[in-house]
Amino acid sequence: MKWQLCRLEWSKWVRVRRVLVFSFLAALLVASPIQALNASREDEWSTYDIFWFDPDEDLSLVPADRSNCGLSGDIMVSGTDATGKIWSALISGGLTPEQAAGVMGNIQVESGFGPTRHENSFINSDYNIEEKYTYVNSNGKTVEVSYGIGLVQWSAGRRRNLLANMPADQKALLLDRETYGRLNGDQLLAQLEEEGRANLFNDMIAYQVNFLIQELNAGRYFEPGNDWNYQGPFVTQADFARAFMLNFERPKDQSEAAQAGRVGFAESYYQLYRDASPTDMAVPGAEITKNTVFVGDQRMADICTTIGLENCVTNQWADYAWLANQDTRSAIRARIQNNPQATVVIGLGLNDLGNAASYAAELNRQAAGNWAGHRVVMLSVAPIDESLAAAGGNSTTNAEIEAFNTAMQGAVSAAGVSFCSSLAQNVVYTGTDGIRYDESGNESVYSAIVNGCGGGSAGGGMCQYGVLVTGGMNMEQAQEIADFYNTADRDLLDQFLPEGLSNPCDASDKRWNCVSFSRWFVNYYTDLGAGNGSIMTSVGNGVDAAGYVANHTRWQLSSARDGALPRAYSVFSYEGGSKWCSSSGAYCGHTGVIVGVDGNSVVTIEASCGSSGGKVHVYDMENWMNAHPSLEFTYIPDDAINLEGGANG
Repeated sequence: MKWQLCRLEWSKWVRVRRVLVFSFLAALLVASPIQALNASREDEWSTYDIFWFDPDEDLSLVPADRSNCGLSGDIMVSGTDATGKIWSALISGGLTPEQAAGVMGNIQVESGFGPTRHENSFINSDYNIEEKYTYVNSNGKTVEVSYGIGLVQWSAGRRRNLLANMPADQKALLLDRETYGRLNGDQLLAQLEEEGRANLFNDMIAYQVNFLIQELNAGRYFEPGNDWNYQGPFVTQADFARAFMLNFERPKDQSEAAQAGRVGFAESYYQLYRDASPTDMAVPGAEITKNTVFVGDQRMADICTTIGLENCVTNQWADYAWLANQDTRSAIRARIQNNPQATVVIGLGLNDLGNAASYAAELNRQAAGNWAGHRVVMLSVAPIDESLAAAGGNSTTNAEIEAFNTAMQGAVSAAGVSFCSSLAQNVVYTGTDGIRYDESGNESVYSAIVNGCGGGSAGGGMCQYGVLVTGGMNMEQAQEIADFYNTADRDLLDQFLPEGLSNPCDASDKRWNCVSFSRWFVNYYTDLGAGNGSIMTSVGNGVDAAGYVANHTRWQLSSARDGALPRAYSVFSYEGGSKWCSSSGAYCGHTGVIVGVDGNSVVTIEASCGSSGGKVHVYDMENWMNAHPSLEFTYIPDDAINLEGGANG
């Protein structure tokens, strides 16, 4: 999706600068519906981190004839989820990864990546977001009501500027706040996909990112008298997150703790997306395919072309002799030797179906040699259309293919090598010559590879084998666990996350709740789920989770206030959060699981009401702990961890 934009004419405002804006996960702060306007509202807006504005400033961003102009350049939106789409838009708009991550750390706090998100304080009001409303503040000045909408919660005059040129179909969604005003990015995307209007989400992201960059270029909304140059000197994502917060957002709470929170989000998104180009975001399963080498014949080459995969080693006539050739071995080794997470996927056999034993011997040999430590997946040969193939002079039969697949399945035996039968079982041929698949067929085969070729004992797809790593995990490994949790079928989810949890997210899927993931992880990956203990049916609110786990298991509970530090495989809790728990008369707090610690970096998996499931975060330890001084950790003992999960215990 591209937005063509015309060049700005307002030379005294515009500076040609690179900006990178990134999106972030978060739940918005909750306030009660507005009843009446009075002077106290001014403080309330600041308390709830509502977008800052100067009531005495002329809020017009552009001249009256603005209807014919936007920002020069193209905005490209790609990806499969809200954060990926926003990241791609910001990158294509010219921002650096550090700038993008810094902005995304702020967007998470503002809207949870929801382009239709309305400020909670006004969600039940009868205000028309296209109109101007005023009140008399505590200083006797008549000022405009701040009512935030969209990705960065544009308010007051900036809100009206955003809406002035917005296409009618996008504006209609924003005006329907009852249906769409409470949705975060992933929730809105799912809703629009259900309505058959998924492209409208891309359109909204392109328009709003476009507008945000336009504001940055205009240089209007920074400290008075300080023409903030957002290009520098900000060399890290942390620097830019702070600068964007203090110069562009300017909430009332500008404390170090508040800054550290947004910096932590920025660090996490930087780690997640820094190596991803907009094209990467367009590839289904991009988070795994960039760590996968695809090896094969013409069929595999066609998949690489259709999907846009670049990490491919293919040959039209590839067979066993080609695979065993030194040049092929070297090409594969060059792609995996500096990437310990790389998986080798082999799609061969159609050109020599009688060589199953030779293929298996070669794979077993390489897995123990050049590919040692890497996962290797041998794909079953997908079916052909015998009639079309025969018409083209090819005598191959599906019976021969079935015999090859059966032989391969029983022959691969080396550690780390698996045979994937998904293609033979789940793919229906579509094409014209009986052998090669058309584009839709290539997409189906690729989907079967990603979603059906798990190879791990926990089942699932290539990114869903759900196995922990001894000693802790890096970001990519943690993503596999998050994907497994997010896509687990209902029976598996209910087995280790039984009823008994109230869901304050007001969502249809209980896995969105932060407490859900912490409880599921403990139930699934410890001896509780291996039959040696009792499944936990409750861990209280987020702030209580670490303590509940410790009480239930007698594992060690430690507090950051006493000098405790994060460890791999521990449940954490802290006070605060954005959801009010009436039962306790306090904020519900938050919980998640620390799955890795590397120096000063902490890798966590957390769910939240604003994240639509488990999400991976990478925090700077010092910043994270400063932002949440109430952190508590329940350390899971090594001998209690079941690496493969309770389903296999």
